Amino acid sequence: MKLINNLRRWKADQRGTATVEMGLTLPLLFLMMFPPMEFARYTFADRTLRDSVNEGAKFAALTLTLPGSTVTEDDVRDIVIQKAGGYAPARDAINITYSPAKVPGARVTVTASADFGEIFEVFGDLTHQVDGTRTLF
Repeated sequence: MKLINNLRRWKADQRGTATVEMGLTLPLLFLMMFPPMEFARYTFADRTLRDSVNEGAKFAALTLTLPGSTVTEDDVRDIVIQKAGGYAPARDAINITYSPAKVPGARVTVTASADFGEIFEVFGDLTHQVDGTRTLF
């Protein structure tokens, strides 16, 4: 009889149920919350790099092909790195090409790529490339 009374008392006791419920639902909440945050960060990094490459291409098209210009390709790389902020690519990952040659009116293409690492690593250790290309006349 004493065992049955103890089981009834234990069954009626509600202490700790909120903790158990939170422990069961919190991982699911994190799995639903963090991937969209990572996607938003990736989208922001991609847009930031594309904008910085666009600024570099505009600067290059307006200055590098002018006769007697003292602007160098390193100046264009500095513009891209400065505009990219925290998502800046490495200096050697920024390429500047001219078509047909470095003459006034030439087509200028600036490309850059940077590594994007996840903060939360929800899906393991993944790294992504963020690429940007811009061509101007």
